[in-house]
Amino acid sequence: MAERLMVVVGYEAAELLDIACVTTTLAMANGIGAPSVPYRVLLVGPGSGPLVCGSGLVLGSEQPLERLTGPLDTLIVSGGTGFERAAADGRLVGHVRRLARESRRVASVCTGPGCWPQPGSSTGAVRPRTGGSRPRFVDLFMSWCRFAH
Repeated sequence: MAERLMVVVGYEAAELLDIACVTTTLAMANGIGAPSVPYRVLLVGPGSGPLVCGSGLVLGSEQPLERLTGPLDTLIVSGGTGFERAAADGRLVGHVRRLARESRRVASVCTGPGCWPQPGSSTGAVRPRTGGSRPRFVDLFMSWCRFAH
């Protein structure tokens, strides 16, 4: 039976809620909704070690981000307090960029757009805007939307 591969990207200090809500919703859709093509959910992160969430809870990455290849149905980047460090990690952003090209669609949760590739930056990541009256995450998301399609 065919499956829709849904990949959730975590990183150091990712928000547990951002990961859990997405993965639980997809698992419930399989169990309750019984889609004709079920979701297969995979949690990945940089390297082969565990993902330490911002709360300190440790999750096991099912596969190193670096070893994952497409095609993917959906690539989802989680948010969290560690998004600025993740956005500055050129290797992580490079793999997100690579997998985005191999995905039918891409998405992010909360501060996740901070890890999305942005053309023209040294790391490829969107940089947060400081100051002003809008939350900086609004600018991150708008920058990502301009890039995505």
